[in-house]
Amino acid sequence: MIPMSREKIGTITAFEEKDKKEGEFKSEVTIQLSGELEKNDRVALLGPVAYTPAEVAKIELDNKEIEKAEENDEVKLTVTSDEKINIRENTTAYKMS
Repeated sequence: MIPMSREKIGTITAFEEKDKKEGEFKSEVTIQLSGELEKNDRVALLGPVAYTPAEVAKIELDNKEIEKAEENDEVKLTVTSDEKINIRENTTAYKMS
């Protein structure tokens, strides 16, 4: 179920599935932010055919790990989910509150 309480934070520009172990899926997502995002925030990745809730495990800006990203940053996120992350470029990302 898609959460009603959410804020659009950007659009995914690249996606790469990384690994799966014991029911946890990990992927790297590059996103052009239109809002703020912090490590451990819960996000909702909403594409034309799939909705995936995930947690931000890591944020990188210019190949350096950061705790918080600002509007207009293009960052690489490592996200984890207990279900397969089925998204692609141009998927909209939301921060869940």
